[in-house]
Amino acid sequence: MAQDSAFGTYTEVKVGWPDSPGPRDAPESSEFWAHPALPTSLVIPTTRPDILLQFFNNWLQGDRNGTPAGAAFLLPNESGYAAHSNFVADRLAGSSVVFAPQSFLLPTVPITPSSSSPGNYHLPQASSDDGETPRIRGGDSLVHALESAIGAVCFPIRTGPARLQLQDVEQELDRRLSLPWLLPPDRPPRQRRVCVVLDPISPHVTRTRWEGTAAVDVKVVILSSGSWWTTDVDKQGEGEGEGEGSYPDLDHLREGFVSIDLTPDDGLTQRIVDAVRAYPHPIDGLFTPTDAYLVSVARAAGILGFLTDGPNPFGFATDKALTRQLVDPDSTESFAVESLVELEARLSSQDTTGIRFPVISKPAFGRGSQGVFLARDPTELRRAVADSLKACLDHGTRVLIEPYVDGPEVDVNLILRDGRLLYGEVVDDFPSPAELSEGGLLSAGDSTSDGDKEGEVGKGKHHDDGGKPESNAGLFVETQTVFPSKLPQDEQNMLVESMLDVVRLQGFHTGVFHCEARVRNSRMKYVLQPGQSIPDLQLHEDHHPNEQTPTPTMFLHEVNARPPGFMSSAASLVAQGIDFWVLQVLCAVGDWERYEALAQPFLVNQQDDNNTSTDAGQQHQHVLVTNTALQVHWPLIHRVLPTVARDDLHFHFVDRQDELIPVLAERHPDIARHIARYNTVVVSRSTYGSEEPDAWLWGTTAVLCVDARRGRADLLDLAVRFAGAYDPIVEEADQAASSSASSAVSAGAAVVERLGRAKRV
Repeated sequence: MAQDSAFGTYTEVKVGWPDSPGPRDAPESSEFWAHPALPTSLVIPTTRPDILLQFFNNWLQGDRNGTPAGAAFLLPNESGYAAHSNFVADRLAGSSVVFAPQSFLLPTVPITPSSSSPGNYHLPQASSDDGETPRIRGGDSLVHALESAIGAVCFPIRTGPARLQLQDVEQELDRRLSLPWLLPPDRPPRQRRVCVVLDPISPHVTRTRWEGTAAVDVKVVILSSGSWWTTDVDKQGEGEGEGEGSYPDLDHLREGFVSIDLTPDDGLTQRIVDAVRAYPHPIDGLFTPTDAYLVSVARAAGILGFLTDGPNPFGFATDKALTRQLVDPDSTESFAVESLVELEARLSSQDTTGIRFPVISKPAFGRGSQGVFLARDPTELRRAVADSLKACLDHGTRVLIEPYVDGPEVDVNLILRDGRLLYGEVVDDFPSPAELSEGGLLSAGDSTSDGDKEGEVGKGKHHDDGGKPESNAGLFVETQTVFPSKLPQDEQNMLVESMLDVVRLQGFHTGVFHCEARVRNSRMKYVLQPGQSIPDLQLHEDHHPNEQTPTPTMFLHEVNARPPGFMSSAASLVAQGIDFWVLQVLCAVGDWERYEALAQPFLVNQQDDNNTSTDAGQQHQHVLVTNTALQVHWPLIHRVLPTVARDDLHFHFVDRQDELIPVLAERHPDIARHIARYNTVVVSRSTYGSEEPDAWLWGTTAVLCVDARRGRADLLDLAVRFAGAYDPIVEEADQAASSSASSAVSAGAAVVERLGRAKRV
C-alpha cells in the first residue's frame, strides 16, 4: 500500500520468517541470540521495497557457507543529502568482514536522523547494558530503525565473544565508509546532465558505469554512431514499440541517445557541437572515454563553454611520439618513423650500434598493446615496424621506436583538481607473454618487465598444433595487475610525483588519468621461480640497504587522459573505494564538492605508515586483474556476434548472455566466489601481427580478490587456478561451435544433393 511521508511516497513491505522466531539460529556457543524478541513477521514502510526485500533475503540465507548472519543497520547522525546514493554497497563490495551490503538511499531524497540514539543498530544481539552499541529490542525498534537507515550489511555469526565480532565489523565500516558522504541539508545537489561520446557497446557490458552515474543524479545523453541504445523517445515518436537498440531493463539509466557520424576527421568537432546544441535540454558537461575522440571532444567542449583543459594537452596525451619528445627533448634513445623507407634511411645513416637493442616498436597512436613488438636487431626491427604500421589502422602512420627498459612496469592512476593531487595509486603490472615465452627476456630466476599494454587480453596457454588455440607467446599484452603494489613506498611515491610532473607538463590541471611507466634502477625485480607460471617481485639479490645504489627513476610509457579501462577501474573500486568513472562524470559537469569527497580512499591503519612495501600488514584487499586470451575459430565468434561481418571484426565486447564465466561458476564455485567483476572481448589477432586471415582471440578479464590476511601469494595461486579452470571451458565452447557449424554445413550439402537428384528425376 503506497503512502506519503517525509521521505516521499513509500510502500509497506511485509517481511516474515515462518519456521523460527528469528532469521537464523546462532551457534549455541555464540553470545548472539536468535531473535526471541522479534515477531514472526513485520510490516515495514520503505521507499525502496525491492532493495529492502533483497537485503532481508540475503540476511535470511546467511553467508555463502550457510553460516547464520547478523545485520548492522547504518543510521545517520545528521540531516542532509547523500553524495552518492549507492556508496554503502560500492565501498563495502569485496569485504571479507561483512557481506551483502545494501544502500537504501535515493539520490534526491533528504536524509533525516532517527529520533532514537544515533549510531548503528546490530541485529541479532543479546541484550546488553554496556552502553557501547545501540541495540534493536523487538519489532517496533527494527521498524523504527529502518525508517531512517541509509543502508545495512550482514556479517557471519561465529563462536566467540560478540563484542569482538562487532568490533571487527565496526572497524571495517569505519575504514571503508570514512569519507564526507553527507552533503549539507541547505545545499541539495543540483541534478546535472552530461553528454558522453563513445563507440557502440552493449549497455549490459557497461551497466555499472551508468548505475554509478545515476547514483550521483547525473542524467546521461549518449552521442554515438548507429542506434544501438535507442528508444522511440529518441526517435521523437516515430513508429510503435521499442526502439532498435532498446534495453528495457536499462533504458532508465540514460535519458537520450543522439546518433552522429563519429569518423575522427576534421568535422567531428562541429558535429558534436551541433548535436549538443540541438538537444532539447541543457547540457552541463561533455567527455569521452575513447582515445580517438579526446582531442575533438576537448575542442567541442571549449566551443560550448564546458570545462576542459583544451585540445593541446590531449594532443600530447594521444600521441606517444609527441609525449616522448616533450618529456625527453634531448634523448637519442627514441625516434619516430612513418614508413619503412624512413626507417631504412635512419638505419643506414648511422652505425646500428647507435640504437641500443632490444627496442620496442609501437604505433604513436595505439589502443592497448595492439601493434607493440620487440626487436633485438635491425632485421627484427624492420619486421616489427612493418607490423606496427599495419596496426595503425585509421589513426595515422607514425611508429615510435623506444628502448626496452628493464625494471618493473606499473600503472599510475591520478585524480587532479586545479593542479592539486587528490589521489594517486600505483598498481603492479606483471610481465607479458613475450617475456615469459621460450627465448623471451625472462627465464627461471631472471628478472624483467614488459614494454606496453592496456588491452583487455593477455597471457595465453601454450598449445600444441592440431586445431587448438595457438600460444600467445611473443605478444606484449597484459597478463596480471595487482593492488596493492609490492614496490618500496619510496619508489611508489617517486612514480606518483614523476607522473604528476608529466601530466602537468602536458598542460593538464584537472581530471582523471590512467598512466603507464616502468621503474629504472628499482630495488625489486620480477623473478620466475622454477615450477611457477607467474613471476613476482623480489628484492635484488645484490641489494644491500647500506650500500650506495643508483636512484630509481621513471621511464614513461604513456598518459591516458581518461579513466582506466573497465576492469582496472573495478579493481580500484574494490581495493580502494575509488570509482574513476563517477569521478570523471562529476569532473565533466563541475560538481567539485562531490568530486573531492568521493576521491578519498579507504583508511589505512597508522601502524602501516612505516612499511617499506604496501604489501605488508595493511588491511587492503589483495586485488588482481587477470587476463586470459585463447585463439578461437569463426563459428564461436559468429554465434556470439551474429551481426558482425568478418572484415569488420577488430575489437568487440561479448554481451553478458554469451559470457562463459557463468559456466565456470557452476563447475568451480570455489574460484567464482572470488570474482568481483569480469568481461570478455573478441579481438582480431591481425592487430597483434598475425598473418592468419581468420584468427581471433577470446580475451577474458576478471577481477579477483582475496582477504588481505591470505596474502599476495594466495592471490597469484588463485589466478593460476582460474586460468586452469577457465581455458578448457573456452576450448570446449570453441570446439562445440565448430562441430555444430560443420554439422550444419554437412546437412546443407545433403539437402542440396537431394534437390539436385530431384531435379534430375
